[in-house]
Amino acid sequence: LLRLGLPSGLGGLLDVAYITVSALLIGRYSADLLAASQISLSFNLFLFAFISGLALGLTYLVAELNGLGRLSEIWTANLAGQSIAFGFLMLVAIACLTMPLTIVGLFLPLDNPGNQASIDYAVRIIGIVALARILHGIRALTFRALKGMKDTLIPAVTAIVCSWGIGLPLGLWLAYRTSIGGIGFMWADLATAAV
Repeated sequence: LLRLGLPSGLGGLLDVAYITVSALLIGRYSADLLAASQISLSFNLFLFAFISGLALGLTYLVAELNGLGRLSEIWTANLAGQSIAFGFLMLVAIACLTMPLTIVGLFLPLDNPGNQASIDYAVRIIGIVALARILHGIRALTFRALKGMKDTLIPAVTAIVCSWGIGLPLGLWLAYRTSIGGIGFMWADLATAAV
């Protein structure tokens, strides 16, 4: 139990810690950017729940196929899951890229001048966040398929190295050392998801 559960639990704990630290750093950069990032993440994570359910189903299917010794069918199951996730998340990304103001308007009154800075940031980052969700979705399904094969160590180590070793340093560098500014945290998340 610990061989499977410990890496998975530690990976989940450090993933939540990474998200929390990122939010704290974004908030220190700009409260308006923090509000915008929460809008972008809330919309995308709401829709990402579908991918989480799909990934969980893939875990069970891969575990069953693995247990039955039907290893040749695992690739087909993974490919089917990846295709469904990719198609769904592409639709979400297209919506975010073509109607960002409409989506942001679900969260903030667009006619309130006090919201303008947050709205401007949200419109600029919602597409970046949506593109990152595509890559996170593919990674989530891959990691879940590996868990179905009784491998929790590789997904945990990969997630930790990508988030803490690449994402956080890159986000800080982009935010404070380049002209991108605080939006660099979102670009860093996209880069982290691509690894």
